[in-house]
Amino acid sequence: MRKKPNSRFRGLMAGLWLMAIVGLVGITNILQAAQGTPSIAEGKRLVASKSSVDQQQAFEIFQSLSRKGNIEAHIELGLCYLDGIGVSKDDTKAFELFKKAADAKDGRGLSLLGNMYHFGRGVKAESTKAFDLYRQSAATGNLTGQTNLARCYLEGKGVTKNWAKGEELLREAAAKNHADAMVTLAAVLVDSRSKKVDAAESFRWMKQAAELQDPEAMTLLGHMYREGVGTSANSSLAVEWYRKATSAGDTNGMVGLADCYLLGTGVAKNVQTSQTHYRTAADRGNALAMKRLGDLYLNNQALPRDLPKAIEWYEKAAKLGQPDALNTMGVLYVTGTGVTLDEKTALEYFLQSANAGNPLAMLHAAKFFAMGRGGVKQNFKTYAAWVRKSADLRYPEGMYEYGLCFAYGDGVKRNDKTAALWIRKAADAGYAQAKKDLPAAEAGNLAEMQMIGQFAEQMGKVMNALDEISKSMPSSDQPVWEGFGGGLSEGTKEAIRENRAWNDDIRRMNGN
Repeated sequence: MRKKPNSRFRGLMAGLWLMAIVGLVGITNILQAAQGTPSIAEGKRLVASKSSVDQQQAFEIFQSLSRKGNIEAHIELGLCYLDGIGVSKDDTKAFELFKKAADAKDGRGLSLLGNMYHFGRGVKAESTKAFDLYRQSAATGNLTGQTNLARCYLEGKGVTKNWAKGEELLREAAAKNHADAMVTLAAVLVDSRSKKVDAAESFRWMKQAAELQDPEAMTLLGHMYREGVGTSANSSLAVEWYRKATSAGDTNGMVGLADCYLLGTGVAKNVQTSQTHYRTAADRGNALAMKRLGDLYLNNQALPRDLPKAIEWYEKAAKLGQPDALNTMGVLYVTGTGVTLDEKTALEYFLQSANAGNPLAMLHAAKFFAMGRGGVKQNFKTYAAWVRKSADLRYPEGMYEYGLCFAYGDGVKRNDKTAALWIRKAADAGYAQAKKDLPAAEAGNLAEMQMIGQFAEQMGKVMNALDEISKSMPSSDQPVWEGFGGGLSEGTKEAIRENRAWNDDIRRMNGN
């Protein structure tokens, strides 16, 4: 019969078992605690407290451990420099620290260094280098690195675009309970370029990520409930998930909740409460919330109109590159609303907004080129090019205008069949003028009209300040998907992607 190990031997076995369970990092922390040395875990706890004093202490802990060669400390210290936690922001130092971790073949360090190359932080942007680092990170089993690698394939950054490969990598990471992969996969599944568009599966992945307490997923799940994407519309559940996201500190969740209070969607209408949530999000740097505050001060009957304050918030949002705010600033300058009328400045704002993906701003900019105003020469080819970009985004007015380009040969070769095709697309999208003109367009005898008339008359039709600004305000019949901005695609149900935009850089830079 095998003898039972004596108590001393049992103690040794237990100690070895414990070491196997907690791993090297855990043992390091235990030893540090025993020796009275602050650990990585303690530093992270101090960072999470949000106290400036605590965060400075966390920085000192990470710095001390980094000097001793602790790889995880290199990363945490790099994040402190990247985000200005307990120290002034310094991208160069962040890059150097991430490189130390990457040189040690640490998966998270490789992914973070890839982010630095991707975004051009602390180093010149180099997409091929970023792709290679993400590939190395994924090879270590790091799921964030794999998710970023998938994005490269989806976007064609640093590698030939391969939608199927990107989706495959996302599915692998999502199956391993990686919340960011789940959220990105959900976006892919409602994109027209996906092998199979499946809103129901998209909803399931988003819900799973939200249940993992991912704040961004909570917000996006709220959007899906609000719009009935992949599930039955349920405004009460939308509000519930927006509240959870808000409690978790997601500023987009705050904006979603504020929208609901503004419209009385799933909750009693309360403009003041809406304003409070917008303000909280704006104070935390959310550009869309800043834009919404500007809208409230300019054009909400429940609050006193305050044009200077509205412009102040629009300018703040515009400086952060918020597409709608940039467009609104253009409207204000072209109409002289609260500012000195300045066509050149207006065009600059419209072009910035257009380059950020706003289809309405594309049409506004196009008209300047058609008329040779705002400091540019008349150029109908440039006019048609901007209109085409708006049409390619399936913006109804853009499709209609592009049809007219072909009907009258403005910047393109006249072609009645192509004109009818685009005007039908606009009509199918619900654009009233397109519906009216469709019979004549399909008959090939669309009545001649002056496409480019007097500047004041033309701009007056599309740039009444209050009317234009209201187009980008949330409304009971306007899907939350109708934001503008960059991202993965221009496919169906773009808003999952577009609403990710605010958190995407932060998430990828921090490697979470």
